[in-house]
Amino acid sequence: MGRAEESFRAGKAKVSKPADWKEPLDLLGRLKTMQLTDPYILQQLALATYKHEQPDKTESLIQAKMILRDLAPESSSDAETVALWGAIHKRLWEELRRQADLDGAARGQAAATHRTGMLAAAGKRTVGAHHATEHLNLSAGAPDCTTRAVAAHGLREDPHSTSPA
Repeated sequence: MGRAEESFRAGKAKVSKPADWKEPLDLLGRLKTMQLTDPYILQQLALATYKHEQPDKTESLIQAKMILRDLAPESSSDAETVALWGAIHKRLWEELRRQADLDGAARGQAAATHRTGMLAAAGKRTVGAHHATEHLNLSAGAPDCTTRAVAAHGLREDPHSTSPA
């Protein structure tokens, strides 16, 4: 692990409010210049961008969405990427109430849940799988808009399909 990545992890551990994301965000910007296509760096950059909420909450979510596009989240098999994509859309829906964002959140949740279940069935656990639904702030006792949207749409074999399974 390089010095910049260690500094990023230390900065991230100290975060307690949106403004605290500035230091990790700056470090990730430097890391990205060294490793343009590293999925971990892009995922963390998207996360820090939307958590920083600058210049405002909505714009930070849109910026984070643009960062993740480089990882092709709509067709990705990476649980972390898909979960972040769904979390961003969920928060955009909460801010803007656009149907496309609710649909994106539901697809992200369905894909993350499907992939996490497949890994669990195979007896595997990865950091990405562990965090897949955590990014969407889901808990068994408190279903949110995303959970209801997934239930309404039904889980599909192909999470990008428009027809029910």
